[in-house]
Amino acid sequence: MNVRLDILAWLLVPLGVTLVALFVVGWRARPKRPSDAHEGMAEMEKFREAMAKPLPTLGSGPAVIGGHADDHGADTSQRGAA
Repeated sequence: MNVRLDILAWLLVPLGVTLVALFVVGWRARPKRPSDAHEGMAEMEKFREAMAKPLPTLGSGPAVIGGHADDHGADTSQRGAA
């Protein structure tokens, strides 16, 4: 056999195996389909209810000062000092 064909075979076999492995991994990583129509419709209704909720307005959450959320309004500047 020709040396070039030997090299080509050694390069194409791992490439082919890699492509097959990528296909199998992609196939296995697909999202699970619902087992029945009722389950799928229940999940869709739950999604619609979540999307219908209003977004929180600005300023309604805890105050963030210096990159730390202060939920209780306490002075945290002396935290950790002995």
